[in-house]
Amino acid sequence: MDNLSSGGFFRSISRLFALGLVFSAAFLLASCDSSSSESADGPEWSLSWSDEFDGTGIDSEKWGFDLGTNGNGWGNNELQFFTDRSENARIEDGCLVIEAKKESWQGMDYTSARLKTGDLASFRYGKIEARIKVPEGQGLWPAFWMLGNNVSKVDWPFCGEIDIMEMVGGSASDDSPRGDGVTHGTIHWFDETAGAKTSNGKSLALESGKLADEFHVYGLEWDPGEIRWYLDGEQFHSADISASHMKEFTRSFFLILNVAVGGNWPGSPDDATAFPQKMLVDWIRYYSDDSLSAPIEKPAGDSEVPVANFYDAAMDVSVPGLETGLTMRFGGTNLPALTRSEAVWTGSISMNAAFPGGNWGGVYFKLPAPKDMSSFSAADGVLSFEIQIPDSISSIEIKMESSSGATSVQTADYAAEPGENGFVRYEIPLADFTAVDYSAVTVPFSLWNPTDGDGSAASGDVLVSKVRFE
Repeated sequence: MDNLSSGGFFRSISRLFALGLVFSAAFLLASCDSSSSESADGPEWSLSWSDEFDGTGIDSEKWGFDLGTNGNGWGNNELQFFTDRSENARIEDGCLVIEAKKESWQGMDYTSARLKTGDLASFRYGKIEARIKVPEGQGLWPAFWMLGNNVSKVDWPFCGEIDIMEMVGGSASDDSPRGDGVTHGTIHWFDETAGAKTSNGKSLALESGKLADEFHVYGLEWDPGEIRWYLDGEQFHSADISASHMKEFTRSFFLILNVAVGGNWPGSPDDATAFPQKMLVDWIRYYSDDSLSAPIEKPAGDSEVPVANFYDAAMDVSVPGLETGLTMRFGGTNLPALTRSEAVWTGSISMNAAFPGGNWGGVYFKLPAPKDMSSFSAADGVLSFEIQIPDSISSIEIKMESSSGATSVQTADYAAEPGENGFVRYEIPLADFTAVDYSAVTVPFSLWNPTDGDGSAASGDVLVSKVRFE
């Protein structure tokens, strides 16, 4: 799972599937009051964190929520709006209930919930298990997964992703190794040696029946050299993480539980998909390995270091406090190398984004929290910036995002004022970013998907400076 600006793209659009061993699941009681578990045994495991979901409400000291659509269906064109309402997430009969509902909400046709430990708890090496009863049906996408703690700084896939359990609802076939009886375990990271996002995963099918028929224990063991996946105590996959280009997995991750509806991987619900659908979580437990002498976390590579302080000169921000909260982040696979440049028109310095071409992607300024910028009138305000675009690029997508929506425009659709040193100035009406809620702006400026005259992904150095709201 990944998404742009939270969310990657925080759920991967492409997946590696290898249909695993056929497995006959052991019978597990289909209730939420079971305290039994095939949990960590042996002297090396020590229970360090857990939630038994036996209180009256969701523990706010353990769980937070991701809300909304992240502007793009969480990077996967998902169809739900995530809320923190009790209708979508609650404690009931000793279980955490995440309920996906078919209802109109904030412009979407479905609602659900996505809980995360986020800044409240993170985990590095050890054993993680949860006893879960998943929903079922075409278009349902329940998941128990993890993202790297540094996702707010470097974005996906540089933060790394560990999918302990994903189920893609629907009927499986020989050509489609997925469905209501299949669980998927996967990791995603950025392989600097290949210059691309990379995955390692495997799927496991029940011998008969659906995962939704009863509770199952989904588990993961993680040490400095390997990650291993389990269903009801039986290992079905392992991934070697010792390579130097997999440094993401030497760092801490936080937990996520959610039910998505639709998206690039599962497709949309069909007429046979019943709503509401619930994912029940009886308990979740993390065990540390007392015998492990964990190595030091590896530092970030050049391609994942945030471009801190680039924006202080490149962005001439006219919103008080905005300049101190921005972080430069990457997205997609056409990841530009970012450097300072002395080439300018009216400013003192510019940011050079060297796009390699060949695929989609870009770079954007991300705020740590939504910012009220409604003082700039959408009726007559403009987004102004100075930019130098090489001849190899015919147009660049300029995107702005808010908590509830996002809009992209193309530079080719606007006239520019010519300047010096090959720079031009664009003034794009704020009214053209039609889906942006200016009371809750999250991404005030981004450069995406440079294209050539044929509409193909283009390469070239793009210099930008003096980005302003006026």
